[in-house]
Amino acid sequence: MKLFHIGFEKLTCLFLKAKPFYMLISILRIKHIAVVFLLFFALNANAVIVRVVGKNNALLFETNYDIKTPVKAGTVTVAALNAGHIPFKGADYGILNIFDLTDDIDVLSDTEMKAYGWCFSVDGVVPDKTPDKVWAKKTDSVIEWFYAYAWYKDGRWIGQCYRHTALSK
Repeated sequence: MKLFHIGFEKLTCLFLKAKPFYMLISILRIKHIAVVFLLFFALNANAVIVRVVGKNNALLFETNYDIKTPVKAGTVTVAALNAGHIPFKGADYGILNIFDLTDDIDVLSDTEMKAYGWCFSVDGVVPDKTPDKVWAKKTDSVIEWFYAYAWYKDGRWIGQCYRHTALSK
């Protein structure tokens, strides 16, 4: 049993005769193509996130920065901070201070201290190299600079890049 059947030729003729409807279909097609085109370029955008986290994990700055992959973490950091007009001292090989938050030493006892400064991570991993030697290889990488400390106790360094919290000083 056929409920409804119309041939392709008849359907096409109906659309052509109903010009406002045909124009609406054409406009919708153009809009769909434009949306697909924009989504394609949005999904293929080349940008990394550069983030700066201060004391007590306070977010001080974050931006999406357009890049050409791959890029070194130090290079994109300096470029993003300059583009954002963020006050800092440093270069692609390291950061001394950001927003006047700089090195500090907390002497806890005769045998223990914490030395504060800036550490960085790329995609959550703290590398064992300086930022001018570390590549952000993905276009959606996150380069995060965070205020942290190295811990010295009983004549040896216990570790480094521990995030600063209210309890750490």
